[in-house]
Amino acid sequence: QFKERFQLTDTSTLNFPQIAEIGSFATTNRAHGKDGTSEAWQIVDYPGSSKAHKAVRKLMVEECGLQAMVSLPSGVFKPYAGVSTGILFFTKGDTTDKVWFYDMQADGLSLDDKRDPVEECDIPDILEKWANLDPSGENDRTSKAFFVDKDEIVGNDFDLSLNRYKEIVYEPIAYDPPLVIIAQLKELEAKIMSDLEDLERMLKE
Repeated sequence: QFKERFQLTDTSTLNFPQIAEIGSFATTNRAHGKDGTSEAWQIVDYPGSSKAHKAVRKLMVEECGLQAMVSLPSGVFKPYAGVSTGILFFTKGDTTDKVWFYDMQADGLSLDDKRDPVEECDIPDILEKWANLDPSGENDRTSKAFFVDKDEIVGNDFDLSLNRYKEIVYEPIAYDPPLVIIAQLKELEAKIMSDLEDLERMLKE
């Protein structure tokens, strides 16, 4: 159903996430598929600093119509592997304009070694948003899904990791002033000493 739901003409390159497979993409991409072929590749979700990694990312952006990067939660391949991975959707021979990023946090199964069914699942939301992609619409990078311009990706050395572009909102935590905390500690200490004195009297009786 994966192939039909995402309207892919080829999913044979959807591989188990290993660095060796990423490094071999440049060679495989030129030999595999014709222009216009829609494909999906699964990769380890961190940028990689070697020349080979950068060359692969550049090839994806410059020579393929990179459409989307769906970041999968670490644990989807447990008990075999716990690395964080992502799925890249692209059309061979097309051009990249904007790339849709999605922060998938649940796939309907627990993210431990047991992989038991759970209620949380982002897949229906991914499919709905994929079917109604609108690059010109609202683009909130604090949400699960957002677009990134090609120029920004190029400026970030073709980094395709979700965390490079997702904005994290940190809620401020309010603390009492130091003098108030000290007073609370003194009050707590006095209560403890009172309880200890009561216990001591009980033991002497």
